[in-house]
Amino acid sequence: MPYCVKKCAYCDFVSYTDRFSTANEYCDTVIDELMQYDAHGYSVETVFFGGGTPSAVAPEIIMRILSAIGQKYSLANNAEITLECNPCTLTEDKLCKYRSYGINRLSIGVQSFDDNVLKILGRVHDANTARKSIESAKKSGFDNINVDLMFAVPHQTEKSLSDAIDECASFGVRHISLYSLILEDGTRLKRDVDCGALCAVDDDTDRGMYHTALKMLKEKGYLQYEVSNFAKPGYESRHNTAYWERKEYIGLGCAAHSFFGNKRYSNTEKLDEYLNGIDVRANMLGGTLVDKNSAAEEILMLALRMNKGIDLTRFSEDTGFELLEKCAGTIAKLKSEGLIELSCNRLYATDKGRDVLNYVILELAQYF
Repeated sequence: MPYCVKKCAYCDFVSYTDRFSTANEYCDTVIDELMQYDAHGYSVETVFFGGGTPSAVAPEIIMRILSAIGQKYSLANNAEITLECNPCTLTEDKLCKYRSYGINRLSIGVQSFDDNVLKILGRVHDANTARKSIESAKKSGFDNINVDLMFAVPHQTEKSLSDAIDECASFGVRHISLYSLILEDGTRLKRDVDCGALCAVDDDTDRGMYHTALKMLKEKGYLQYEVSNFAKPGYESRHNTAYWERKEYIGLGCAAHSFFGNKRYSNTEKLDEYLNGIDVRANMLGGTLVDKNSAAEEILMLALRMNKGIDLTRFSEDTGFELLEKCAGTIAKLKSEGLIELSCNRLYATDKGRDVLNYVILELAQYF
């Protein structure tokens, strides 16, 4: 859903703050796009409503899309159905409706429980609103809740981040996504840093905060399974794991991406173009076929984000390449530098390697 109450200071995602009047039309177009996919016989294992802010639109819009998915495909009995939420847009009425529609996982964009940090990030909510949103979600029967947190924000302290993790644990949150702030071109926060109004956090501080968080999360029983994602056992995000494992998925809506039939599709980022449907229909007839070299690069980029890394047998099956032979010299170098390890037919980045993951990926991807 490309609708937001307000554009956050750090956000470069496709979103609109003044187009809520098009929400019903948008819903119609999403359903029309869904119907164009020929996926007969598929069982839908996960559904993810992202954004934007899906919780900012009427709950009935979410219900209509879920209903269409159920009519078009077989929705698995144990399907994971996630809705992204902004704390200031959640109400008890909405939460009850979401539960009745079958949504069983919430991802709440808290970012911080420090009001000063939230102000710098340009968030609409304050810390108390964030706390109340988690409490309301639990009261409404949601057990599987993710909280997004950010670190390396200007003026953020290590204690502020530690306190946020403490609060999540005290609420019994099952999953935490922890993201380092990236200063994206065109955002207000980047402009504030460029003009000297704010000071960017240096790399050493960034890594220091990250490693402090890693230690805390482990102590509190959150297991890291991906660079930025931590979960209580059994509560890993099945939907996002499918991306990292390079499974097929259908993305619907403005700026959405899909991987289906060994092709990658991408929709227009312009809302009006999406609403008129022309781009959607043209896109469905096109798509970009993923060749074996591109597949190899994708696996390196995605699988190395996960703690379990790359399944070397599947890499060979999906690409036709033997990774250990193709990249033998570089693998030996990276291993000697303590950045990767090999075990049980898997290649994975070490803790040290995840700190410089882009370097590790580029070193291996040069062969494809």
